[in-house]
Amino acid sequence: MCRWMQDVAALCEPLLAFMKKQILCSHVIQSDDTPVKQQDHESRPGKTKTCRFWSYVSDKANPYVVYAYTSDRSRAGPERWFRNAQGEGNFSGHLQCDAYVGYDRLFASPWQMIHTGCWAHVRRKFYDARFNFPGPCHQALALIGQLYQVERQSKDLNASARRLMRQAEARPVLDSFWSWSEQCRRDALPKSALGLAIQYALNLRPALERYIDDGALSIDNNACEREIRTIAIGRKNWLFTGSERGGKSAAIIFSLIASCQRHDVDPYAYLRDILTRLPATPLSQIKQFLPDIWKTGPKQKRQRCSS
Repeated sequence: MCRWMQDVAALCEPLLAFMKKQILCSHVIQSDDTPVKQQDHESRPGKTKTCRFWSYVSDKANPYVVYAYTSDRSRAGPERWFRNAQGEGNFSGHLQCDAYVGYDRLFASPWQMIHTGCWAHVRRKFYDARFNFPGPCHQALALIGQLYQVERQSKDLNASARRLMRQAEARPVLDSFWSWSEQCRRDALPKSALGLAIQYALNLRPALERYIDDGALSIDNNACEREIRTIAIGRKNWLFTGSERGGKSAAIIFSLIASCQRHDVDPYAYLRDILTRLPATPLSQIKQFLPDIWKTGPKQKRQRCSS
């Protein structure tokens, strides 16, 4: 059955490549990763090693989710994903991610991506430190909460109107947060949970402020975290991958299912149809199998697949 899944993944590789090509046309891509155990047959039979699933989530203009699988968490993983067949950078838009140093080179040549920060990660640092430093942490959480209140109020606006609202209402809150951070840092021990939370935010200040000037950007990369959480929950059941090939095959199938769920498409009906028709479909016509395109396809096809 594992071999069957690997064969299915191999069949769907061209579709995933096309889906990735669409994602790379996005204004912003969100990225995150999560660890997973893999059986280490060669070095330590009966033992496992830690590998990684990476999720790449595009904006609403190219609404897909693609996972990648790597044998470690080195920067080679995301760097390889963002290179074309000629080894050149294939994306130069906004990359919204945490402060993991493995992303740092993506903000230089040949990519020149624009680092956009995530306020959910900042909030989590202060939330985790709140029991030992309740006073200052609750001050920080209150200010961050005001930023999110602006987002709730502007969620139905277009990008231009949302930018104006952020400039008018979120900018003063941001200025207060940075002033508070600078003042509080002088009294906090650098290695304490509070000191580390403050320094984390200050180190990312330009990236964290970037969403204020672009209404098409999100305040955080929670959309990406929701997709990676699916794997974090699933691994409690399947425990580990059997090999690197197995992990990469799983990433392909997970990508299709997650993209279906993003468009409220029944994964079973979708997979049943594309696995029937994809082998005989020329690459020039593969676009019809993108979940959002498939969803709006001929009615009789969708009924046949779900029957």
